Amino acid sequence: MGLAINRSIIESHGGHLWATTKAGQGTTFYFTLPGRMAVPHNLIR
Repeated sequence: MGLAINRSIIESHGGHLWATTKAGQGTTFYFTLPGRMAVPHNLIR
């Protein structure tokens, strides 16, 4: 249930969640989220 909740939250924010498995080494989980570039306060007019 935990992964389902995490995936739902990540996807609702426009991201993706996936996993890869290597025999004998385990599973690695990855996720991405869209970002935005911060604008320094002194440049906002």
